[in-house]
Amino acid sequence: MLSGARLVINFLRYIDLSCDVIAHLLKPSVRRQFFLDCNEIADICDNAERIFSSEPTVLQLRAPIKIFGDLMRLFDEYGDYVDRGQHSLETISLLLALKVEYQHNVHLIRGNHEAADINALFGFRVECIERMVWHRINRLFNWLSLAALVEKKIICMHGGNGRSIYHVEKIENIQRPITMDAGSIMLMDLLWLVHELNANRPATLTRGRPL
Repeated sequence: MLSGARLVINFLRYIDLSCDVIAHLLKPSVRRQFFLDCNEIADICDNAERIFSSEPTVLQLRAPIKIFGDLMRLFDEYGDYVDRGQHSLETISLLLALKVEYQHNVHLIRGNHEAADINALFGFRVECIERMVWHRINRLFNWLSLAALVEKKIICMHGGNGRSIYHVEKIENIQRPITMDAGSIMLMDLLWLVHELNANRPATLTRGRPL
């Protein structure tokens, strides 16, 4: 068990590391070289996981807030959290460092590529092989929140609710950490389902009422 002084020292070290990651990865660079070793990535994951594990499965957020549905166009050639780009380690390291540094202002929810069986096929595993961090980052993904509710009216998720979810409480009751193998049809819907726009279907919800 760590003493109070040791905990403070470790916390400050994590904060310094997250600040370094943010400053480095947000700096324009034509030939950016990834600068973290596997132990430093593990440190960021440990600190971020403590935050994610303390957050609810459905985040309760307040407006005003900026919501980004996709990262593919935010960073040149960066892709999503992982996959769909050439710099997955840079992207997820930056997002985790931002979460550690600004945990009450930066919120991440899980998508369909935040699962080992998927990102093993789309490039992230290959990118991580030399640094031996693929398993650690995927364990972290199992703690990510699955949805967010803004002002108790606007629901945010990577996929959709499908026919398996009619109330927000059903999402809130999903226990984490959770893997895709252990998940139910609800998890598949939340991470994978694609909705077509329907003018007759309400886009907002009130807690305790159907989605």
